[in-house]
Amino acid sequence: MLAAAAFALVAAGAWAQGFDYDAFQPTTLSKARAEFVEVASQPIPGRPGAFLTSYFNQGGQRWRTPATYTGQSRPLDAEELKFIRDWLKSSQRENLAGIFTDSYLFTLDGAEYWLPVQAPVATFFPKELRAGDKIDLYLVEIGGTRRGDRWLWLPLVSEFRAIEEGR
Repeated sequence: MLAAAAFALVAAGAWAQGFDYDAFQPTTLSKARAEFVEVASQPIPGRPGAFLTSYFNQGGQRWRTPATYTGQSRPLDAEELKFIRDWLKSSQRENLAGIFTDSYLFTLDGAEYWLPVQAPVATFFPKELRAGDKIDLYLVEIGGTRRGDRWLWLPLVSEFRAIEEGR
């Protein structure tokens, strides 16, 4: 958890003790993704007809979003790993690249999202969660890259909390 907290603090630009849950703005995965696609899909200024192939969010927008844990994971593919490493390098944090190896499947409102999760955080999933559990995810949006005519959106999961019954 220390590495997870360290990354979250570095990514959030805050140097305080503990994880700052209040620094993450509430949203939904679909809304956060739609906002990313809208910003990343803008034409390049001064270059008519030219569009970005990758978009780094250096501001590291921080989101808190409800989701359902499915218990499914898969290794990050080469393109995802490269994008995460490039983003970390651009923000002079390449020493943290090794904590991202897998993405996990989450659902919300019938849509599926494969999201990269820090390995120190993911170690707590089997200990604290079962498939179907409702959780809040704490995400740092780093941007994404184009795959053909679609965007590969890569927010990084920094932390999670179980959602209490009745909320």
